[in-house]
Amino acid sequence: VRIIIVAIFIYPFSLSWAQEPYEVGSLRLVGNDILSEDQLLSVVQTRETPWWLWKILYSKPEYYDPLVFESDFLRLHRFYQNNGFFHAQIDTSISFDHADKSVSLTFSIHEGVRSFIDTLLYDGLVGVPPGLTDEVRGNPLIEVGDAFITDRVQAELSRVVGLFANYGYVNVKVETPKALRYASTNNIAVTFAFVRGDRYRFGSIDIIQDTSVAERIDTAIVLRHLDFATGDFY
Repeated sequence: VRIIIVAIFIYPFSLSWAQEPYEVGSLRLVGNDILSEDQLLSVVQTRETPWWLWKILYSKPEYYDPLVFESDFLRLHRFYQNNGFFHAQIDTSISFDHADKSVSLTFSIHEGVRSFIDTLLYDGLVGVPPGLTDEVRGNPLIEVGDAFITDRVQAELSRVVGLFANYGYVNVKVETPKALRYASTNNIAVTFAFVRGDRYRFGSIDIIQDTSVAERIDTAIVLRHLDFATGDFY
């Protein structure tokens, strides 16, 4: 419903804007208490025209594009969802100054209750070496009690996949992390599921000398300085 409302506000001005562009005189964010203005502005593409002297010396005017502004609404909504604000509500207001050929834009935000991680599960660690289990559980990028942030969940997934690979499970299969949100608490149980597959070892190691160099290093010396050997887990 909110997207339709935004479109209704934008459309009547889209034709006049196409003929004579309006500068973005101001771009305001109100109601955001937890996520900072810098965080939110990094998401939107609409930009405010700089101060007039700065504009003359260094920059250029920023013009209002109704389609970009509508997309910014969707970007902000998605950003709030990805940061655990599943009940966030965003409204927009647009005010035109026809004499000054400028437009004032406002995003009014009600963040709502944020979701936190109350359960963190790793499925697929049965039968793996104890060292791998210790590393997976020892230095997680997310913990119980943290705010639910999609990017951090993905970063934790990448970290664990890297650990599996470093223990020789180079073909480990992973599922998309499951995030189950409880209606009673609004908090989330995150589950990472892995199918480790076969564990690989180093095969034969060949040392190929540079034929353009007269002096050679003994192959045994090179092998002695490696941190791995044939038969070691990859």
